[in-house]
Amino acid sequence: MVSPIHIRLFGAPEIERNGQTIPVPRRKTLALLTYLAVTGQMQSREALATLFWPEYDQSRTLANLRRDLSRLKELFSENILVTDRLQAGLNQQIEINLDVAAYLARVKKAHEHNHTKENLCDECYADLKKAVEIYRGDFLAGFNLPDSPGFDEWQFFKGDELRQSLADALQRLIHWHISRAEYEQGIPFASRWLSLDLLHEPDQRCLMQL
Repeated sequence: MVSPIHIRLFGAPEIERNGQTIPVPRRKTLALLTYLAVTGQMQSREALATLFWPEYDQSRTLANLRRDLSRLKELFSENILVTDRLQAGLNQQIEINLDVAAYLARVKKAHEHNHTKENLCDECYADLKKAVEIYRGDFLAGFNLPDSPGFDEWQFFKGDELRQSLADALQRLIHWHISRAEYEQGIPFASRWLSLDLLHEPDQRCLMQL
């Protein structure tokens, strides 16, 4: 049985298998793995090549992409990728545990439950509490690709989207505790909410109230 690959992108990126960290020597190879994992779908080779090597002509960008796809196969095994002449993506048939996907699944489940945002049920409280535990740090903290502005832009907006989602989850957890007069239990969530933006007055007022 093939062991699952664990990809953690909250905080500094970490790749693990069988309890062992798998170092990815090249930043661009790691960025390619990250992009394919988070998007979760097949991508055109031409779009990937342009995203990661915008300064080169098409033939060279496609050659660079083939090289980094080969590096991923060498690091993890041939079957991590599904590729053809036009597209490339991660193999959805192998077990890849992505923290971003686990976080979003918990948040989505709570959002789609049949009640208002302000009135969490026990199940949704547990899902959101687990979600904020999974979110151990900002998306790809400390990572960038200076020569790939398209990737940096995607990373920025994805990170901002996830931070806003975290802020919403924390607010819902805080309201849960306030509605039950469990003020002390709400303080850690309010403190974390404030840490997302120290100048945000509603966060400050909420923490003072608790």
